[in-house]
Amino acid sequence: MTGQRPSPVANGWGRQIRWIVKHPALLPCLLLAIQTLPTLWAKDAWFSDEVRHAAVLVQMIEQGHWLVLHLGESFYPDKPPLYFWLLAAIAWISGSTAPSVFMAGAAVSAIAFLFATIKAANSFVQSRVVALLAGLLLISNFYFIQRAHFPRMDLLFATFILLSHVCFYRAVSRSAGQLLWVSTAFLFAGLATLTKGPVGFVLPFVSVLAFAALERRLGAVINRNMMIGALAFILPMLAYLLGVYLTSGEAFIRAILVDQTLQRALDTPRLAGPIYYYLQKLPEIFLPWSLIIFFLPWRQMLTIRKHARPKQQETSRSSGHLYILVSALASLAVISAFDYKITFLLITLLPQVALLCAIHLNRLVKARRRALFALITVVYICAAAIIPFAGKFTLWPGHVRGELLVAMACVPMIIGMLLTFRRQALIYCTVVALGSTLVSLPFYLVTISGLDAVMSPADFGARLGRAARNGQTALYHHPFRAGIFDYHAGMVIPYIDNLQQVRRQMEASKCGVLAIRSKDWSDWREKPDNFVILSEQQLDYESYMLVGWGGNACHFGSDA
Repeated sequence: MTGQRPSPVANGWGRQIRWIVKHPALLPCLLLAIQTLPTLWAKDAWFSDEVRHAAVLVQMIEQGHWLVLHLGESFYPDKPPLYFWLLAAIAWISGSTAPSVFMAGAAVSAIAFLFATIKAANSFVQSRVVALLAGLLLISNFYFIQRAHFPRMDLLFATFILLSHVCFYRAVSRSAGQLLWVSTAFLFAGLATLTKGPVGFVLPFVSVLAFAALERRLGAVINRNMMIGALAFILPMLAYLLGVYLTSGEAFIRAILVDQTLQRALDTPRLAGPIYYYLQKLPEIFLPWSLIIFFLPWRQMLTIRKHARPKQQETSRSSGHLYILVSALASLAVISAFDYKITFLLITLLPQVALLCAIHLNRLVKARRRALFALITVVYICAAAIIPFAGKFTLWPGHVRGELLVAMACVPMIIGMLLTFRRQALIYCTVVALGSTLVSLPFYLVTISGLDAVMSPADFGARLGRAARNGQTALYHHPFRAGIFDYHAGMVIPYIDNLQQVRRQMEASKCGVLAIRSKDWSDWREKPDNFVILSEQQLDYESYMLVGWGGNACHFGSDA
C-alpha cells in the first residue's frame, strides 16, 4: 500500500469528474485527436526513415509489392508489410500518397495505442480512475505526443503487443474460454510480428511464462489449449513465408530471418549500447511523470507484511498489478539482452509504465502527491522559461521559429497547474493534459513545420528527378542508407554505396547529378574532373551536396 486511496471527486468538480471517469477513454482520445488532426498537413516526409518508408509505400502501390517490400531497385527486408498495408488503405481512401497519409497513419496508430492502454486497465486493474489517469499521463507525455506526430510503425506494433498481453493474462487467470483467449493472444502476437518483427511474439510470450511461473501456474501455460492456440500464430506466419518464398525465393526469407532478426539482435555495432541503456532511457522518455519515483513510499512497498486472505476482487486486482509489473520487467530484460539498442523499442513498455504510474499516483497520500505535483509544476515553469531560447541550442538555430508562441501557450497551462497542484490527481492531470494539447498545436504547426528546410530532402529529390527525366544520369551515394530521395524524386534514384562505382558511372555518362554527403565528397581523393557544386543542404545532423558533372553544356541551373 502507498497510502489511502483518495476519492476522485473534489468539491465543485464532482459531476464533471464522475462523467469523465464513467467514460475513461473519451477525454484522452478526444485530446489526442485535437493534438494530431490539425497537424496532418503540417510537415513533409522527413529524413531518413520517413522518406524511405514513403518510397516503400509508393512502390507497394504502384508496382504491386504487397508481400515483399522494395526500396529502390532492391528488396527491403527491414520491415514486414502490415503497417504499409494500413498506409495503403489510408492512401486509397484519400486518393493520394502525400505526406499527410503518413501523418494519418501515425495518428491512427497513436489513438489505437491510447485506447488499448485505457481498455487494458479493465483487465489488469478493474479501475476506471486508473484507466483515465493512465490515458491522461500518456497524452501529457511529450515522447508519446512526439511519436503520434512522426510516421513509424512502433505505436501500432506496441498496440498489438499490448492486446496480446491482455489476452494471455485473461487466458492464464480464467479457466473459462481459455482456448479463445490463447488463440486471440497468439493472433495479436502474429499481427505484431507482421508489423515489425519477431519481438512482437517474444515479448508477450516471455511475459506470460514469467507471470505463470511466479504464480505457480505453469500448467495454465503449458497445456493442450496453448498448443492449439499457437496455431493462430503459426499458420499466418507460414502463409506469409510461403507467399514470400513463391514471390521472391529463399534469399528474401534468409534476409528476414537471419540478417534482419538474428544479426540485428546479436551483432549491430552501429546501434549497439550497454545493457543498462533502456534502464536509464525509460525514466527520461516518460518525463514528467517518471518523477513519481522520488515520491513513492519505497520502505512501505518493499516491506513484507502478513495479511488476512484478501477478497476475490482484491486478489484479481493484485494479480493484474503483478502481470503489469512482470510484463514490464520481462520485456525490459528481453530488449536489453539485444545488442541492438534503439529508444523506439521502449514504446512497447509505455502501456505498463503508464498503468503502474497511474496505480501509484492514485494511491499517493496527499502530502506526497502535492510535493510531486509541485515539482512537476516547477519543471514546466523552468521549461517555459527556456523555450524562447531553445532554438539556439539546436543544430539549425536559423530555422527554428515559433519559440515565443510555444512559450506563451505554456502560460495558461502553468497557471492551471499552480491552481490545481493541491487538488486530486485527476484534476491536476486533466489540467496538464489540456495544457499539453494547447502547447502541442503551435509547436507542430509552427516550429516543426518550419524545420522542413533542414529535415526534408524534397528539394534535392525533386532536382534529381528532373535531371533523370531530362535524360541526365541521377545518382545517390551513401555508405549504408538507400532510398532517401526516391519519394520526392517521383522515381527510383539509383543508389550506390561504393565510390569507385560512382566514379565509373560518372565517367560513363555525359551529364549527370550526384547527391552525396559533404564529408564523403570532401574525403573522396579520386573525384572525377569537370564537376560543379549545384547545392548544399543540411539534413538532420549531416550536410549533403548536389554535384553536377559534364560542364556547361549540361544546363544544370535550377532545373537540374
